[in-house]
Amino acid sequence: KAPRSPGGGSACGLGPPKPVAPPSFVSSRPNSKHRFWALVWPSLAEAGWALEPGKRRRENDYYFIPPDTNRETARYRVDYFDSVKSVLDLAAGDPRFTSQLEAFAQAEQAAAIERQEAEAAAQQARQAALLEARAKGHAASGPRKPPSEASLRARKA
Repeated sequence: KAPRSPGGGSACGLGPPKPVAPPSFVSSRPNSKHRFWALVWPSLAEAGWALEPGKRRRENDYYFIPPDTNRETARYRVDYFDSVKSVLDLAAGDPRFTSQLEAFAQAEQAAAIERQEAEAAAQQARQAALLEARAKGHAASGPRKPPSEASLRARKA
C-alpha cells in the first residue's frame, strides 16, 4: 500500500501542503533518528502515515501525520506530531509496529553499548598516554635531588 497523500489546505490558502520525503542521511556515525528512519518509518508510511513540511520550512522540520488525520482540523501534539519520540510513543501502543519497535530498541541498545565501549577504550588510551608522558618526563630529568640548604632558606624569606 502506498503512503497516502495528506489532506487539508495550507495555512496560506494555496491548496494542500505537499508531502515531504523522509530525510536521507549520509553519516559515519548514525544516531537514534537515523535508526528511526531506517527501521520504523517505512512501516509507518506503509500504514498510511505522512510527512508534511513544518512551519519553519527547514530541511529537518516536518510534521508526522497519522492516517486519516487532517492537520488543519487536528490538534498539534495530540493528533499529529513534530518529534520522533512522540511518534514512537504512539506507535508503541499499536501491535502492527511491535517488531519494528523491538528492532529499533535492540539497535538503540547495541549503539549504547558501542558508545560505552568506545568511551572506555578512549579513557584507557588517555590514561596510557598520561602514564607514558609522566614516565618520559621523570626519566628525562632523572631522580629528584633533595633541596639545598640555600634554597630552603630562600623559600622561608
